This record gives sequence, C-alpha cells and structure tokens, in this order.
Amino acid sequence: CERARFSLRAAARRSGPPARTALVKDGRPCYDEQEHCAVAPFANGAAREGRLETMLENVKFHRLREAPQYLEQASRWFSRQWGIPQAEYAQSMHACLAGARIPQWYFATNEERRIVAGAGVIRNDFHPRADLAPNLCALYVEPALRGCGLAAQMLAFARRDMYALGIARLYLITDHTQFYERCGWKFLCPVTDDEGIAMRIYTAPTLPV
Repeated sequence: CERARFSLRAAARRSGPPARTALVKDGRPCYDEQEHCAVAPFANGAAREGRLETMLENVKFHRLREAPQYLEQASRWFSRQWGIPQAEYAQSMHACLAGARIPQWYFATNEERRIVAGAGVIRNDFHPRADLAPNLCALYVEPALRGCGLAAQMLAFARRDMYALGIARLYLITDHTQFYERCGWKFLCPVTDDEGIAMRIYTAPTLPV
C-alpha cells in the first residue's frame, strides 16, 4: 500500500521533525515556515547567492520511470529524509517502474549524480477525501540547496509531468501556509487527517509541457 507511508507528516510523527536549518536575522536564529525547504545560512547574501548559483548549474531533474538505475539510491534517500523504511519506498517505486501512472517519483541530482531534492505523487496522503487525488507528497530539499527556488522547481516539474500523463489537477495536504501559494497552489478546504489533526488541502492544475 502506497497510501500514507510517504507523507511528510507521517514521517515527522514517527521519527521527529526534520532538522531545521537556521537563518540568522538581527543576531538571532530563525526558520523558514516550510521547514523542509528552509533557507540555509551563508556568511553574507552575495556569497550565498554566488554559491547557490554555482551549485545549481549542474542540478538535473529526473523522472524515476526514465532513470530506473536510481531506484536504490532514491529509495534510500527518501527513507533517510523521512524515517520511513526503505522497503516501503522501494515497493512504490517498483510499481512506478512497472508502468503505473500513479505513483510517480521525481528527484534532482547534483554534478556527482547524488540526489539532493525529491518529491512523489501518490493516490492519497493520510486524509479521508479520496475524491481529491492524486496527492503530491514527500517534498524535500537538502539544506545546502534550500532558499534558491529548487523546491518550487521540483513542484513545477511534477506538475508538468502529471499533465503529460493525463492528470489535470493535483492535491496536497499540509499544515503550512504561504509557501504553496507562492508556488501557484490554492487553498481548497480544511480537512481532518487520519489521526484527527486539522490540516489544509491545497490544489493546483497541472502544467502544459
């Protein structure tokens, strides 16, 4: 079952929230509200922008179904980020590689061919609204590349691919605000998840290629 096992929230509850990356403002540490896409600290703005630009030059986006050689690394990478057993991700990824339209898995690699960002699309992500499907899940960007728009690029990459696969609309469940609005998503409705916690469902149309 692919369902809630890959949820950002499920992973956080099982293994604690992902490490927050501090940004210093006025001499105090602070955090981006979207923890998994938080801004990484650098000595100064110019140095940070230059370093991020250099690091992004060789970042490449992949669809797992077109890059099956990454299955082992991808399942291990997602497992490490969210504390879900690698076998669970591998099972879903094998379904993707077997030709299923859903689930799908996406990731970005650096010049060393190491995964640095990723996301998935599954049927349902821990909520009772089965009619609001499929769901984007497990969005994560490694700390060194946060704050440069990579998360937004990953979201757009998934939306374009879903369009190509004949999916007209995506949904996601979160307790965050603002981040997804900035990426073109709209708040749809409140929902109580499978654990009785109040959450928010966002939606966005897929994007023409």
